[in-house]
Amino acid sequence: NHYNPNQESTSIDENASERPPKYRDIIMPKDWFLSRRGEIKKKHRKSHGVISFVELSKTISYNWKNEADDETKAYCKKIADEQLARYHEE
Repeated sequence: NHYNPNQESTSIDENASERPPKYRDIIMPKDWFLSRRGEIKKKHRKSHGVISFVELSKTISYNWKNEADDETKAYCKKIADEQLARYHEE
């Protein structure tokens, strides 16, 4: 199965029970963790000026390093490892 950028992902993640408890009730697309390479690029919009990309990136990095719990990090690492193995198979 390859990502089709013209097709909306409406299927819900059946593996919600594998997620850390605080994220199990969130409804997410089945493929929420996949990158959207090959997707039709959106028209560039003017920045909203509230936060720069650099500032956003630093905030996310800080929160991941200092605030994400070990269970969440382990879950994300598991998904990353599965996707890396899938990438090497292709």
